[in-house]
Amino acid sequence: MTDISADIAVFLKDSPSWADRDVHIDSSTELLQHGGLDSLGVLELVTYLEQTYNVEILDEEVVPENFGRLGDVADLVRRKLATG
Repeated sequence: MTDISADIAVFLKDSPSWADRDVHIDSSTELLQHGGLDSLGVLELVTYLEQTYNVEILDEEVVPENFGRLGDVADLVRRKLATG
């Protein structure tokens, strides 16, 4: 796992959505399915990403293609960092 993915995994494991679960989180972990990350959890994750990586995530970017799996979220952050 990359540093960005690892950082996000730590955040998720500490979040209320995942705290009760005994789930290994890696880049292929489904975040939206099976109740893993609800709408409040997505909002908390977006806030974390924006503050941690100093990026702006637009409303239209909050879609399953960008938040479906941990790897998708990390890829979104990398794209944001690359475009400044």
